[in-house]
Amino acid sequence: MNWPVYFLNRLGWMKGNVCYQLWNGMKITTRPYRIDGSALNEVWFDRSYDPNAFGVPFDWKSAKNIIDVGGHIGTFTLFAAAKSPDAKIVTLEPEPGNFVMLTANISANKLLSRITPHNMGLGDGQSITLYTFPNDRGGNSVYRTQEGGVPVTIETISLKDLFDRHEITICDYLKIDCEGAEYEALYTLPAEYFSRLRMIGMEYHHFSSDPKHNADALQEHLEKNGMKVLRHKKSMMLAFR
Repeated sequence: MNWPVYFLNRLGWMKGNVCYQLWNGMKITTRPYRIDGSALNEVWFDRSYDPNAFGVPFDWKSAKNIIDVGGHIGTFTLFAAAKSPDAKIVTLEPEPGNFVMLTANISANKLLSRITPHNMGLGDGQSITLYTFPNDRGGNSVYRTQEGGVPVTIETISLKDLFDRHEITICDYLKIDCEGAEYEALYTLPAEYFSRLRMIGMEYHHFSSDPKHNADALQEHLEKNGMKVLRHKKSMMLAFR
């Protein structure tokens, strides 16, 4: 890790985009937005999506199929690519600016042969309105309708159709951070597709008044589909078999 660059940027002394050279040789470029640096810390330093950091055994090296929903600038996608060198990774990121950074970071690490990025969000396959926030590029959501966000029309895909499109029979790891869209995506996933999931690492949100859009209801649904659930950090959970 090029630590001088990291600390200078944390202090606000660097302007514009910053490229970090990570200790495993990977590179990731962030923009001068706080959320970009926070995502880097959350995934690479805090290991918030690494089950092993919270006492849940997971063999990254044996993983063959990984899905990253809410890819942002590629922070988790690159982490998964480094931890699982034999895995194919499918990444969804609906916001256009984030998607540009995502594809640039994938390309910079020469990973386009095994990472497939889609400029889409989770949904039922129809176009929907995403509310975007220039100062919170990681908080774009279809549910934050009253907060003055800039509306952007995005394409969507269901988890079932994503599995079918990429012929995924077993998903070793499903990472989800999609600002409230996680509930319907999992509630509408057919049971036979749930059986294909081995590990879910997820951040859940509270943007909707729907009584099913909360952690307790989601945990109950996951458990009904044969998964154990661990809420290991604030607004985060692991579900696993």
